[in-house]
Amino acid sequence: MSTFSKDKSSINSVEKSSHRILMIIGIILVIVTSPIIFSIPAELNQGNQAIWFTLVFPLTGFGILWGGWLIRKKYTFFGPTPLQLSPAIGQLGGQIGGQINLNQPWGSRKITVRLSCIHTYTTGSGDNSSSHNDILWQRETQAYI
Repeated sequence: MSTFSKDKSSINSVEKSSHRILMIIGIILVIVTSPIIFSIPAELNQGNQAIWFTLVFPLTGFGILWGGWLIRKKYTFFGPTPLQLSPAIGQLGGQIGGQINLNQPWGSRKITVRLSCIHTYTTGSGDNSSSHNDILWQRETQAYI
């Protein structure tokens, strides 16, 4: 996901806020299911071994929190990673190039770059409207460092 920056010459990553959704969902799931954790000893004393299956819900919440933390960690390592295209607007049948500026040195690691042409459109109107994304074409290649 990306969005144009204020100067319109580069495209910045929007991954800086995607972790928040996972963190919020994970926190809600952990808070709602935390009573399960506290009821396990009492249920085990009554001989109810099936209570162990209810741990799936709090563990899922912690897993979602962990995923959100990993996304945030990757973003803070690399930063906004602006993409500067050359030419700024690609031409039909022409070539496109660009440069991605990283805050951290990447070294000799391999980077896979994916370029997609996505057709986004809205159908309906008012409350009945919905957005659709169709990938018209997509190419992957190794980036030159």
